[in-house]
Amino acid sequence: MRLEPSSLIRSSRLGHRRRILATAAIVWKGPQIAEKVNYWINHGQYNVSFRSVWDLPSISPEMYKNKQRDERLPKDPEGLLNDHNWKETSHPEAKEKGHRIFENKKTGEKLRYDEAKPGEAGHKGESHWHRFNPDTTSRQDKFLDANDNPAPEHSEQSHLYPYE
Repeated sequence: MRLEPSSLIRSSRLGHRRRILATAAIVWKGPQIAEKVNYWINHGQYNVSFRSVWDLPSISPEMYKNKQRDERLPKDPEGLLNDHNWKETSHPEAKEKGHRIFENKKTGEKLRYDEAKPGEAGHKGESHWHRFNPDTTSRQDKFLDANDNPAPEHSEQSHLYPYE
C-alpha cells in the first residue's frame, strides 16, 4: 500500500486516531513524513506514536544497504543456478510474482530472491535476497543478516544485497 499525503485520511489500515495524527504530521511537517508513514504501514508497524514521527531519521534503503551487503550472494538468481549445488524450489505462483527460493543440495541452506518492482519505493523497488535461518523458532528470527545473525521477518537486516 502506497500512501500520498491526501490519501492518509482515507486509509482503512490505520486506526482513526493514527489517521488523524499521521495526517496532521504530514500537513505540519510535509511530504517527507508520508515516506515514514508508508514505511511503517508496509512493515506492519501501525502502532506509532505522534512523537516517533519526529524522532525517526529519514527512511531510505540506501541508509541500510551498505550494512547489509553480502559477498556470498550473486547479483541475480542465474548466478546460483550456474552452480550445480543449488536448485530452485519456488512455488510457481510465487515465482510469477518475482519471489524465488533456492536450496543448496549439500548444505541445506535456503535463499529467497525478491525481484524489483518498478516504481515501488524502498526494498520493493530493488532486487534483494533473504537468507533463511535454519534454526528459526518464530517470525522474529526467520532470516539471517549479512553476518549470519538472526533477523526478524520484514526487518531492514533481513534484506540482503550483493556487492556490486
